[in-house]
Amino acid sequence: MDGHDVGFRPLGLVLIAGLAAPLGGCTTDPGNVGEVDATVTGDEPEWELPLDFRVTDVVGVEDGVVAVGFSPPTDADSNATWTVAAVNAQGNLTWTHEAAGVPSRVAFGASGLLVAGRSHADWDQALMQVQMLDFAGSVQLTLTGDPGEFVDVAFGASIEDGSPRIVAAGNAQDSAPGGSGLRIVSWDLDGNELGFVDEAPMSPEGTPLVRAVSLVPQLHSGWMLVVEDELGSSYRASYESLPGEPYVSALAHSVRDMSWVLAEGVVAADASGDNEVGVMTVGDGLALDGVEPWTLLENVSYEVIASRPGVTVVGGHQVIGDDSAKAVLQVIDPFNQTELDSVTVPADPWSSFVGIAITDELIVGALAAEDSALLAIGR
Repeated sequence: MDGHDVGFRPLGLVLIAGLAAPLGGCTTDPGNVGEVDATVTGDEPEWELPLDFRVTDVVGVEDGVVAVGFSPPTDADSNATWTVAAVNAQGNLTWTHEAAGVPSRVAFGASGLLVAGRSHADWDQALMQVQMLDFAGSVQLTLTGDPGEFVDVAFGASIEDGSPRIVAAGNAQDSAPGGSGLRIVSWDLDGNELGFVDEAPMSPEGTPLVRAVSLVPQLHSGWMLVVEDELGSSYRASYESLPGEPYVSALAHSVRDMSWVLAEGVVAADASGDNEVGVMTVGDGLALDGVEPWTLLENVSYEVIASRPGVTVVGGHQVIGDDSAKAVLQVIDPFNQTELDSVTVPADPWSSFVGIAITDELIVGALAAEDSALLAIGR
């Protein structure tokens, strides 16, 4: 593998029986454009790109988007194929990178791309894993550690000197050296470990918070993390530094993702009024920080969120039967709570948007269904 491996923790023997990734997969050839049966309230999609791997996330980059996902194992003795694919603004595939494992999230920054997930489809063999790639798809770092999975990753900066940081959050298995539960790790860009959290915070009610769900850098410094207790209730844990004691507050609903939302013309979190900046969370319903929770559609589970000033995009699926759901992507004005555009994809029998990328000219949804695809609309 190109790049080099850097271990951040001593590894323990994996003892528990794991759950393999679901079998099946995508059969559509990449580049076969125009096969997605989507309904758009505004203009027709700019482009549609079916994928030959099961997509899990997508992020906007300077000249297009990058999607990540995996091809499931072909048999009980093989591993999944970790795939990273770059697509230009016209919807054409420009490069791909493959490794072993299952990626969950991808992040973009000035230093390149970060991909987080686990090293193996089978939980008996899975280690938490992060890769850093340059903009041509070459691996600069491969970081592996405790048995488990990283669920999110981001670039950030040191609160002390502004130097760049990699931060990943995830969940360890029982066999990990620190036991099961939340993990947060930070490194410099050379892969040297700078901070490690393996003690889950407590909720204000004294409940242990055992699962990491998503991660977002705070606009000035530090990190915000969505965490859950054993019953699935969601909380926000804000870390000023790693390691450190977080400030923990309850969230109003079951949360899957979180993002800063900014009004037009606002570029920082110093704004003094609620009309200029806030934190929006999505999950089973939709909520804006400081505002009563509100929902755009009934029976919708929102999975992902992305924002740029004045525009927020949410995606997920709407349940329409016992085992059926259609994919839903909505472009909204978060401060006026109004829909600006929407995309729906029929159930087949189940489909969902699992990632959203926003560039200067495009909104791209990552569609997970029987066949995965990227679908771009202009805005």
